[in-house]
Formats: sequence, C-alpha cells, structure tokens
Amino acid sequence: MHVLRRGRDGDALSYADLFAEAGRVAAGLLSRGVRPGERVALVLPTSVDFARAFFGVLAAGAVAVPLPGPAPFGSSDAYLRRTAAALRRSRVRTVLTAPATLPLLGPGLVHTDADAVDVLLVAEVAEPGAAHVARTASDPAVVQYTSGTSSEPRGVVLSHGNVAAGVEAIAHGTRLTTADVGCAWLPLFHDMGLVGSFLTPLLHDVDIHLLTPEDYLRDPRQWIQAMGRLGATFTMAPDSGYRYVLRRDTAPQDGLDLSRWRIAVNGAEPVDRRLQDAFVERYAPAGLPADVFLPAYGLAEATLAVAFPPVGRPTKVLRADRDALGRGRYVPASTGPCRELVSVGTPVRRTEVRLTTAGGAPAAPGTVGAVEVRGASVTSSGYDRRPEESRRVLLPGGWVATGDLGLWHDGELYVVGRTKEVIIVFGANHWASDIEAVVRDTPGLPVHGVLAEQIWSDEGGRLGLVVETARQDEAGRQASTARIRARVVAELGITPDRIEFVRRGRIARTSSGKAVRHTPRSGRRPELETP
Repeated sequence: MHVLRRGRDGDALSYADLFAEAGRVAAGLLSRGVRPGERVALVLPTSVDFARAFFGVLAAGAVAVPLPGPAPFGSSDAYLRRTAAALRRSRVRTVLTAPATLPLLGPGLVHTDADAVDVLLVAEVAEPGAAHVARTASDPAVVQYTSGTSSEPRGVVLSHGNVAAGVEAIAHGTRLTTADVGCAWLPLFHDMGLVGSFLTPLLHDVDIHLLTPEDYLRDPRQWIQAMGRLGATFTMAPDSGYRYVLRRDTAPQDGLDLSRWRIAVNGAEPVDRRLQDAFVERYAPAGLPADVFLPAYGLAEATLAVAFPPVGRPTKVLRADRDALGRGRYVPASTGPCRELVSVGTPVRRTEVRLTTAGGAPAAPGTVGAVEVRGASVTSSGYDRRPEESRRVLLPGGWVATGDLGLWHDGELYVVGRTKEVIIVFGANHWASDIEAVVRDTPGLPVHGVLAEQIWSDEGGRLGLVVETARQDEAGRQASTARIRARVVAELGITPDRIEFVRRGRIARTSSGKAVRHTPRSGRRPELETP
C-alpha cells in the first residue's frame, strides 16, 4: 500500500511487512492488558500507521473502532464531546492515535465525562515480539460507525465473517484481480473508505494508492492526475465526489492518460446519470472509457456492498412520473417533468434483497417498498450497545431493515429514497434528493450545496431550502430566489415556503460529505454548522 502526499508518492508498506508489524502492535496491546473482544479506537489519518494499527488490533483478537480525527477548522470542544460519547458507547479503554492528534486527545478526553482511557501512539505500542490471536468467523472484528444522515451515528458491529464476505462480494462484483491498481481518497473511518477502498484491494493482493481526504478537498485534480500517472484501474466515491472534481477541474492537463481506468464505483448517495455523463465527457479526451461508472447500493450494516450492476454495462435509467412515484408506483413518464431512477443492479454474492409494504407483505414489482437485506456480510448483532435501535432493524429470519425505499423493475433494484427523507407538501410526497437535484441544476445559479427540509405549520407540510452560495449581495440573492422558485414550480409543481442562503460549508455534513438531516419541527430553521 502507498500513501500519497499532494498527489505524489509518500510512505509505502508491503503486505508482508504489514503482517509482521501488525503482529508487533498486537503484542504491545496484549501486554497492556487488552483482551480479546475488547474495543480499541483508532483516531488516525490516512497513513501506514492506520494499517498497522487496524490489523494490529485484529491480530490481538480485539475489535477495531475507527473514528474521525478533528476537522482542521472545527470546534475542538465539540469534537471531544462526540469522540468521548463514541468511546463511552463502545466502552473503549485504549485509543491509538498519531503525534499530531495526541496533544488534543490526551489531555482533552480527561476533561470530558469519558471513562479513563489510554491514548497511545502506534509506534510506542509495538513490541519486538509478535502475536496473532485466533478468532472465529462469528467473533466481532469492527465497530463501523454509520454516517448518520438522518440520525445520530451508530456503531454497527461487524464480525470477521461479515468483513470477509463483504470484501469478497465487492471483489467479485467488480471483477477485481491482482492486475488492478487502486487509487482513492475516502477517509478510512468511513465504510466506503475502509471496506471498499482499503480492505477489499488489500485482502486481494491489489496495489493501492491512498490520497488523504485533506489533499483531495484542497485540490481534487490530484486524484485524477494520480489515476492517470499510476495507471490506476479502480476507485470509488460518492456522487458528490465526482461532482467536486468537475467543478474544480475545468481544463484537464495535457498528456493525462485515463485509458486504464475501468471501474468508478458510484455509491453512498443518489446516483445522478447526468453527472456521470458529464464526467465521462470531460475526460473522454484523456481516454476515459464510456462505461467506467458502476452505480452501487450499499450500507454499513451490510459491510458496504448490497447491489451492483454488471461491469462494463451502460447505466440503466428509468424515467418515472413524479406524481405516481410519490404515491408509491412506478409509471413511465411520457411527457413533462420526470424523475430519473438509476439501476443499481442485482444483489451481490451471498446477499439477498427484498422489498416489503408497510404491513410486511412483499411489494409488487413496480411499486415502492422498504428495502430489507440479509446475507453473509450483513450484521446479525446490530448496533454496539444500542439494544432498542438494534431491535428495530434486526427482523425475523436474519433480515435487516435499511431505512431505504426502492422498487424492482426487470429484476433490478432502483433506490428511490429514504423513509426519513420524504418531504410532504400539501399532503403529497416529494423525495428530498429529487428536490435538491432540481435546485442544484437551476441554470445560472452558483450553488455549492442544497438541503431540502420539512417544515410543519398549522396548515400542514411545507418545503424549506438551505442553499450554499458565494453570492452575498441582496440583489443577487433575490434573483437567485426567483430562479429557484420558478425552477421548483416548473419541475415539481410546488413552491418553497422558505429559502435560506448560507455561505459554503455551513450545511452540516457527514464524514463522506452527505448533508445531515434532522427531525423536522414546527417552523424550525434548518440546523447549520457554526462558522
């Protein structure tokens, strides 16, 4: 594995050396009293130390709990409170971290209400000997915290068997071989980064090159340039990750060669076919194949992957009548505004998907139902020390409720939205992601982010919008308001009750960049990050 710095070669670690060094970290953990099954937190940047620590924890028979580090310009007090809450929830006594984070975590956690924890550097834990504690497939391996778009993040307990099945399903679905080269930037505490970008290539002997999320955010062109320079074939990111590249890389560099790039997994957010087409068009002169995108569906509770379409197939799209879809049925749109739904294919290896009605009966083909999954990669334990929430998602027969809604068409799955992301306006259902896409695509509107939220009043449901924009002048905002209202009325037949403009970065987001949704209240203002 290689860690890139500013898009160029940085630290590297062979897989043989990783096995040996993980054993030394495991020996150090065991000598400090860490017991098999005990949770050990990793607060580490994208680095070879993360790999040493992650596999060192597993080699000690303990359970890895990857957690985010502090945001560069965020509140340290708020970060410490969130971290302490996760440590308390998972009963963590040991935290492995990096030198840059130690001055904050070490003293900081002492002043929270967290139980006593040891905050240690990875290099200091490693000992000359080596240990590799045997574990079974049913033993817990990872507590993967969810991204929490519509609820407080929860720690999904994944067993060794879940992880092994999950990475095998991804490798099979993407036809991964040792000839592939991976290059990605997603944070390793996020399921798409940990399982998809890190564990899957590593456990299949595939060379991986990891950019730090900070370098990607600073200049996403580094990712694309590294893909070309390394001859990389495999990557994954959410829809917004590819969109950010298009916004920043308006003129791809001369000599860029992307002809070896064969898989761009697109998941974690609603897939936008138009975004994929624009990305391919932008980089076609550099040799990017037209069929590079692989729209995917997954979730942390299933060790990431749930459904993939066939590799190399053009993206399948349904044009659905919006009104009928709001009533729970797919009707092909003949004329006028429609909603495009992208196929995410069929269930991955050793995974089943079913759609059910509110009463628990199977949903008929072409009707919207609740997505439920089960299989070798799907958690059977639920959320770490959250019995009430676990009971709500763990269903009889090994099924797990995802909170998503979808429909079957011609034997393939189309994800429609989340149960908590439906906006009700005058009694009619509208999908939040659909509204946000309409606003984002308003011609002539410089938008960075959009959040659609439910507003309740005495007259019923209303639509509120938060729009990130660089326009600060009042005249510009009035013009933007008029454009947004006209666009939403023309496309959706509804009028936003309130539009609030904020500076870029004010909408609260998860670790993967998805907007955080909150429970709607009467006339509430959408929750924003403090500046």
